[in-house]
Amino acid sequence: MKRTVIACNSEGIKENIFSNCCKKIDEECTSPKLIIFFSDYENLWYYAKKLKEKYPDTISIGSSTYTFFSSYGIAARGLTAIAINSGIECASGQIYEINKDPDDYVAHIQNAVKTLSSVENTCCLEFSTAFSKAENLVMDTIKRGLKGTNIPVIGGTASAAKNQKETAVALNGDIFVNTTVFVLIHNLNGRIIYYNENAYKKTDLIFTVTEIDCDEQKVYQFDNKPASTVLSRTLNVEPEQLCDKLLSSPLGSLLNDKIYIAGIDKVFSDNSLTFFTRIYNQTKMAVLKQMDLNTVWTQTAQYILSQIQNPSFVISINSIFRTMIFEKEQKLGDFVSKLLDFYENYIGMSSYSEQVNQQNLNQTMSLLVFE
Repeated sequence: MKRTVIACNSEGIKENIFSNCCKKIDEECTSPKLIIFFSDYENLWYYAKKLKEKYPDTISIGSSTYTFFSSYGIAARGLTAIAINSGIECASGQIYEINKDPDDYVAHIQNAVKTLSSVENTCCLEFSTAFSKAENLVMDTIKRGLKGTNIPVIGGTASAAKNQKETAVALNGDIFVNTTVFVLIHNLNGRIIYYNENAYKKTDLIFTVTEIDCDEQKVYQFDNKPASTVLSRTLNVEPEQLCDKLLSSPLGSLLNDKIYIAGIDKVFSDNSLTFFTRIYNQTKMAVLKQMDLNTVWTQTAQYILSQIQNPSFVISINSIFRTMIFEKEQKLGDFVSKLLDFYENYIGMSSYSEQVNQQNLNQTMSLLVFE
C-alpha cells in the first residue's frame, strides 16, 4: 500500500470524473486518513458530497480553484485529489463568519489541537473563501487558537474561473461560504517544512503609504499624493491600465528586509487603490521586477531538497495571478513540469491569496513538504 495516492481527471461528466478518481485511489487503499482535493467551483459540492459518502471515516478537505495541478498535469475543470493512507493523524474544523466575527470560533481550533497525540511535526492547512477581505482576521484567529503550539499555518484563498464572483471551500461532505476550513496534520513519519517562493525583486521605485483605510485594504495616498496618480505617472500608464501593469510588476511591502507582495484589486475614481491584502500606514512599498523563473524554481527546489532529501508528498498553493502570468508567457506547463522534476507526488491549486503563518500574501507560491 502506498502512503499517498494522487488522482486527477478532467474529461467527461462529473460522475465519470469522480468514478475514475476513486478507482485510482481504491487501487492502493480502502480507507484513507485524509483526502485533500481541488475542483472547479460549479462541481465542488458534488465531489465533496460523494467523497464523504464513499469514504465516511476519512477527513476530506477541499477548495474551488481557477486551475489545479498535480503530478499528472493541469486542468481548469474536474477533480484532483491526494489520498494519504498512513503515517499521519488529523483533526479538522471550521471558522465561520470570517468577514466579521472569526474570533468567536477560536475554540474550534483549540479543540482540534487537543485531539492530537503531539503538536511536534504538525501543520495547519487552511482554505478560506474569497471576497470578504477576511484573511488577516482569519490569521489572527488561528494564531490565538494555536497559541503555545508552534504549529505553522499554510493556506490559500479559494479561487474560481475568471470573472466568477463566488468561491467555496469544503470539509467532510459539506461546502461553505464566508468560512475557513482547516485540518491539523501530524506527521508520524518525519518532519514537515514549508517554503514561500517569491519570484520578484525590488526596484528603486519606492513609496511610503501616507493615507489608508486598513479594514477596506485601501490606499488613498503615497507620499502624501493621490495613490493611483503617483503610480500611473511612475509607470507611465493611464490609471485604468494600472491593474494590468501591476500584475507583471506588482507592489511589495518592505518590512525587516523582506518583501511581502500585495496584489492590486481595483482603481477608483478618487485615485485610491484597493489591494488583496491589508496595507498599513507608513509602510514602504516598492515596485517589483520579475526574476528569471527557471532560476527561482531551481533555487526553491534546491532549498527544499537540502532540508528533506526524499519528500513523501508536497502540497502547493500557487497564486492565481502567477498562474495567469505563466499562462500569458506560456510557462505554466514548464512550472508544473519543474515541480515534477523534483517532487514525485504533489498536488496544487491556484489561490487568490496565500497565507503563511500570520502573513497574507499575493503572487507567491507556498509549498508544504512532508518527510
